[in-house]
Amino acid sequence: MPKIKTLVKWYRKGGVSEIWRQYHEGILLRPPKAWFKTPESITIDRPIFFVGVQSGGMTIISRMLRRHKDSVCVTGNYRYWTGGDEMAPRYPNHLPEKLTARFYFYEKYLGEGVKGRTFNQQQLAKLPETYKTLYQRYGLFWWWNYACDDLFPFFYADERDYDDETAREFKGFLKRIIFVNAISVETARIVDKSQAFSPKMGLIDIILRESHPYFIMVIRNPYAVCYKAASQGYLTTLPLSFGERLHVASQHYKNTFCTILDSFNKILDQRKIIVKLEDFLLEPKEHLKIICEKVGLEFDEDMLPQPHHKYPLGTPDRTKWYPLKKDVNAKYLKKLGEEDSQIVRLYCKDLIERFSYKYL
Repeated sequence: MPKIKTLVKWYRKGGVSEIWRQYHEGILLRPPKAWFKTPESITIDRPIFFVGVQSGGMTIISRMLRRHKDSVCVTGNYRYWTGGDEMAPRYPNHLPEKLTARFYFYEKYLGEGVKGRTFNQQQLAKLPETYKTLYQRYGLFWWWNYACDDLFPFFYADERDYDDETAREFKGFLKRIIFVNAISVETARIVDKSQAFSPKMGLIDIILRESHPYFIMVIRNPYAVCYKAASQGYLTTLPLSFGERLHVASQHYKNTFCTILDSFNKILDQRKIIVKLEDFLLEPKEHLKIICEKVGLEFDEDMLPQPHHKYPLGTPDRTKWYPLKKDVNAKYLKKLGEEDSQIVRLYCKDLIERFSYKYL
């Protein structure tokens, strides 16, 4: 009966399309192969990880790669190329603790784990003052906050955090994704864009070193994207002024990309790619061909957004495809004041200069 009520709720929300989306999410309905054990013989071949920040432009590029017939992500294969492609926030309970996006530093005090986005008074009383302050300032949800100066130490991980159990669990989950969702397990290539993996690149790389993972960093103008993060979305629900939120967003941007670039220093050139979103949007075909060649996927014109493309049934976001928006920053740059731009520059100066970004 509870399952029937859930199906009715989904149908009322979005009809058959919503039920089909939930099928791919694997929350209640599950693909047939999900009921079987994952064969140990499955090989993880050159997985592709997009790294960067939320609203950084990764979705549109990820969708292009996921139209390739060998691609597979946490919610499906190329037939569902618009589905969620972030394993960290979608399946935190399937990931090892060191790679999850959850706030585990709270859980050791609460025992049974953190559920939802709020604590009751009894839970709050169990927290040390330091963690209580973090909760009151940043809440429990991760979005443009986990890499700010206060929270970054809790989410960062590198090769020094490696252990066999974490490696076994992570590889097991990736094999599970391939087994359940891939068209062919022999040629499957995982594509994932969990932004929360960005501070953990060093650990992921050492775990998957034998599989030769690729990392694609997508960077976007910090003046625009930090303003966007501070003026809309989760940060606006926190008890912070706009200026405080802009400080948090700028710290998050700086720490994320500085960590990625530092990790890139330890990764072979052929396994790392830097994409400047603004350049990609001006010449998507040329940039996509370069990416495909580097990661070993055969380029096809149909991977690019086309007017005849139809969204798969169950698509959660129908705004990020055709036509491509060439100038995604203008409306945010116009709203950013001179004083606020100095906050962004305070933290992101080196990145701004390295990638030739401008405020106006």
